[in-house]
Amino acid sequence: MTAGVLAQVADVIDPDAAVERPELETPTTLAAHLDSTYQVRAHLTLIGEELAALEAGEAFDRLMVNTPPRVGKTRLAVEWFVFWWLIKHPTHRVIVASYDDSLAQRAGKHIRALVAKYGAGYGLVMERGSAAAKDWSLSTGGGVRSVGIGSGITGHDGDLLIVDDPTKSRAEAESVLRRDGIYDWWSSEFSTRVVPGTRILMIQTPWHPDDLRVRVVAQEGRVETGGRWREVIMAAICEDPATDPLERGPGEPLPHPRIKDGDRHRLLTWWERIRSSIAVRDWRALYQCAPKAP
Repeated sequence: MTAGVLAQVADVIDPDAAVERPELETPTTLAAHLDSTYQVRAHLTLIGEELAALEAGEAFDRLMVNTPPRVGKTRLAVEWFVFWWLIKHPTHRVIVASYDDSLAQRAGKHIRALVAKYGAGYGLVMERGSAAAKDWSLSTGGGVRSVGIGSGITGHDGDLLIVDDPTKSRAEAESVLRRDGIYDWWSSEFSTRVVPGTRILMIQTPWHPDDLRVRVVAQEGRVETGGRWREVIMAAICEDPATDPLERGPGEPLPHPRIKDGDRHRLLTWWERIRSSIAVRDWRALYQCAPKAP
């Protein structure tokens, strides 16, 4: 047999076998390789490396990423990450949850669009008749189910579980009833979808010192102290170089995909304009990723 035929036979025998290509090192390298318009920045490179480490599962099986809004986290850590994951694990089922059905289904559509545009080059083909935004499948058996927080998902297991922005607004964040409801859904519905080897990703902009991210870490602990969660927290402006994952100095700004790499002046101006136009508590919570009690 030729090398090409042997490779095809191997894919049939082991559909979960990862395609060995250099662009598959991380979801970030895949995005940059396939999409010429994708703007790689230091924080996106770091997030991609952390996502790859989550997939490897050697150091942790649960990853939490906190960043300010609108810095490219969802596009990378949900859309490109799931596409990258399915290339590596084409039989896996992925569950993506967001604060409501429409946001979750939009992510599902974008992932499906990546499969339609680039999937054939990596052996990913949509199952015939699988067009629903909420729940779609690949010919290999894998696929994506998109749900809103609070939706029932009984009967649907997940090899990869993703929670993207579970809190919709300040009003929700301030509601004890809503925070309890989100956690109850996490505990009784979402977390019970795990199977052996399941990985969990929570990516969000923080809102409250008692929101979901805080509760799950309090319950299961951080990897540094023997727990399960790896936390990656990137503030708009670095305040503590000792804990900053990007190793920035004091006062250094977070990169932005729409601002030229290395343009420190424009970055600082951008973040300062935001800071001066919102309440202090929102700046601390949403942009510095360190919410305080009212």
